[in-house]
Amino acid sequence: MTDRLEWFRENEARIYRYFDTLHAIPEPGFQEVKTSAFLAGELRRLGYAVQDSFARTAVLGTLETGQSGPVVCLRADMDALTFTVDGETKHIHACGHDANCTEVLAAAAAAAETGFLKHGTLKVLFQPCEETMQGALSVLESGVLNDVDYMFGTHLRPARELESGACPAVLHGAMAVARIAVHGRSAHGARPYEGINAVTAGARIVDAVTKLSPKDETPCSIKATRFETAEGSVNIIPAEATLFFDIRAQTNACMDWLKEQLLRITERIAKETGAGCELCYTGGVPAAEASQEAIAYAEKAIRRVCGGQCHEPVITAGGEDFHFYTRHIPGLRASVLGFGAHMKEGLHQPKMSFDRSVLPVAAEVLACVAETIMK
Repeated sequence: MTDRLEWFRENEARIYRYFDTLHAIPEPGFQEVKTSAFLAGELRRLGYAVQDSFARTAVLGTLETGQSGPVVCLRADMDALTFTVDGETKHIHACGHDANCTEVLAAAAAAAETGFLKHGTLKVLFQPCEETMQGALSVLESGVLNDVDYMFGTHLRPARELESGACPAVLHGAMAVARIAVHGRSAHGARPYEGINAVTAGARIVDAVTKLSPKDETPCSIKATRFETAEGSVNIIPAEATLFFDIRAQTNACMDWLKEQLLRITERIAKETGAGCELCYTGGVPAAEASQEAIAYAEKAIRRVCGGQCHEPVITAGGEDFHFYTRHIPGLRASVLGFGAHMKEGLHQPKMSFDRSVLPVAAEVLACVAETIMK
């Protein structure tokens, strides 16, 4: 039977065909119908038991070795981004999720066709809707990953973070979006004392928030990104205002502190101005809590495949909903591997491009991670 090394040498063209197919069918979150159909079809052809009727468009393939052992999951996100280009709405794989799916599918094919996995169970997950931070939670609700012991994700990195080679962990930051609705009381501009100015209350919240700084100097930011008030005559004291804040923190503890401070500020300003203030969160993801054991397995696999091109974990302020898995699956050991591909333009740019020779390398690293754990 062909071994792992030989399989990747012989199937490089096939891996590029996977990518070309996926790149040609970009679809936004929870609409990855063609993408999931292609991936499910390939997994069935490879002999995987396939589940594709959960989390709307998710696909899960399961390969049993027949011997007891750990359950390892390789995960890729499927969704594309939406842009307006020359007045036309277009879906584009500008975050490299087509690459992620290619790598995991190729690793799955190698595992099925070579038999290098000896103990345990391999699961391959193609997750929808990462970009709007809803996909991982939808998958978790299904319960299909409750038995997973190890989980590995993959993502191409911007050149400023990783020009080439690979790293065993991408340490994403936490992200949250806060919405504050301020309820005042309208009045004539000539008699402001009869009203409660919602804009003034909102402005005081913004001013207080800009002065926040954690004592431990953890990298973080909290800033107002939108401030809305009702349309109408400019000589009327506004009764309503809505504020939005983008919040970033490199650790979950720091994010918890920022949220606590925002609540305290909101409650204090409401009390001092007499305005009603409602604080809620409209989105967010936790920071990475990568397992040292998972990182060690990933590093070992990278060194076996890439030699000296194994770099230190990358720290990034960007968010990733992969990290919901570590928060919701007890005892899960997980990490997102990062791959450098001489990326141009950068992630989330419509003209983003990369050196696709990274695809078979990254796929082999993922296969090697599974092999190392399931030997």
